[in-house]
Amino acid sequence: MRKLILLGCLSYFVIGLAHVVAGALLEPVMANYKLDYGSAGQWITNQFLGFLAGVLAAPALSSRIGRRSTLVLALGALTAAEAVYSVLPPWEIILLVAPVAGFGFGMAEAVVGALVMDVFSKRKASVMGWLEVAFGAGALVMPGVAALLIQDGIWQMSFPVLTALAGISMLLWMTLSFGKADEAVAYMPKRAYKPGTDEEGAGPGVAGRLDGQGSNVGETVPGAVSGTDGQGSNVGGAVPGAASGTDGQGSDVGGTVPGAAGSGWLGYKKGAWPVLAVGMLFFFLYVGMEMVIANYLPSIMTNQSGLPEAEASAVLSLFWGMMVAGRLMIGLFTRAAGYRIYLLGSVGASLVMMVLLAGADTLSWTLVLVGLAGFCLAGIFAVALIYVNERLPGMTDRTTSLLVACGGLGGAIFPKLGGWLLDLYGWQRLLQMTAVMAALLLLLLLALLALRDRRETAVR
Repeated sequence: MRKLILLGCLSYFVIGLAHVVAGALLEPVMANYKLDYGSAGQWITNQFLGFLAGVLAAPALSSRIGRRSTLVLALGALTAAEAVYSVLPPWEIILLVAPVAGFGFGMAEAVVGALVMDVFSKRKASVMGWLEVAFGAGALVMPGVAALLIQDGIWQMSFPVLTALAGISMLLWMTLSFGKADEAVAYMPKRAYKPGTDEEGAGPGVAGRLDGQGSNVGETVPGAVSGTDGQGSNVGGAVPGAASGTDGQGSDVGGTVPGAAGSGWLGYKKGAWPVLAVGMLFFFLYVGMEMVIANYLPSIMTNQSGLPEAEASAVLSLFWGMMVAGRLMIGLFTRAAGYRIYLLGSVGASLVMMVLLAGADTLSWTLVLVGLAGFCLAGIFAVALIYVNERLPGMTDRTTSLLVACGGLGGAIFPKLGGWLLDLYGWQRLLQMTAVMAALLLLLLLALLALRDRRETAVR
């Protein structure tokens, strides 16, 4: 079992590297191919379109060919794509290969997460916490490595390093035996969806992250617990130290109240759609905003402060480092305030950081705000995922897939828009766009929280 945890962590580390490599190398890639930001942004967009396809295809593919084969396919696609990047082919080839890379790391992320949560049913909280830390470490390390390679004039070596690590992960998934977990690694039986049960045949309150496995959404939040409003449920049940609220509602969401499943569109009851629609828009905007910051931050630093490419790329490590620190603090904050207050505080503080960052005029102040922005954004995705699923009990698998898909769509669209703005109007307009997105995010969150009393309506 330890081998499975270690290989899962290695895979998530590689996925973290793959997520941020484009942003870390954007400036030297633009210089090498003589691109503007709009054209370079298409590379990021294509990767996220592939990511979206990989996440959505993971459940169907793993149910047909098994998880091991699906992981070999996913990591093989990532390895092949990064190998093509390594030879610096014509830009048209880069754009054609980008969706393959995104497809690979998107599918691998979905399948590894679901596998680990299924196998480690009693320790899923701590194991998923390790996976998320490994992902954050990859996202933190890549900009630093890229900065060193850019400084030495060999930035293109970032791609062979990622190729090698992805290839090693693929070979290990192909050859290693995991003892008692081999059956779960090799095959996931296909189960039909039945109205009134959770997504793919499991009973109420038993749902997988993306592919219907017996696990609970929100398990990527290390140490989170419910607040005193009694929203401690097993949608966030994999959160180490999770506890129920004071009014005794700490139970499997969907297990003690009627589910949101019905005969309406996409299997939801009519009353569930306001919450779901607002949640989908929230994730669309949030992931789009995060990807704009993560991918264009080095370019912003180069244009705003005149930093060399290597130092500008290293600033991205500051952003991700503070995000990792913020994730480690989620448990403390949610224990003290609950999910609703945590989300309000995080989104509100993020809006303040975006507004201040757009007006920052010194390098030191900008670096402080970049770090604080990463810290504030750290837990929004995971905690919002838990919260929306609490509002829609009994539909965890489908709700999670829809929210993640909307996030992937935002991650594809907004970097393209951001590149266009950066070309035409400069870095200040780009930062102003992120501030507007943060403001809209706060409005959507307020709407989502205002619908908290609609849970009864959603399940009638």
